[in-house]
Amino acid sequence: MGQVGCGCLCPAMAEIVRHEETLKAQRRQRIDNLRVAAEAQTRALQLIELQDQWLLGTLGLDLWRLQQSRLLNELND
Repeated sequence: MGQVGCGCLCPAMAEIVRHEETLKAQRRQRIDNLRVAAEAQTRALQLIELQDQWLLGTLGLDLWRLQQSRLLNELND
């Protein structure tokens, strides 16, 4: 492929091959970047879910305390 009579790559073909390799390396880098971004997004979503669970748990505890406080107030009245 790309050989001339002397058995050497012509300069234009060598440049095309180098350019192809550069494009392949850039594509691999973009894929890696997308993979890292997707993993970061997944971790961020997991953190949001944990925060939601914590907030709901805290809210549930606050509601329970409020209910207990109201019950105590009713008993004292």
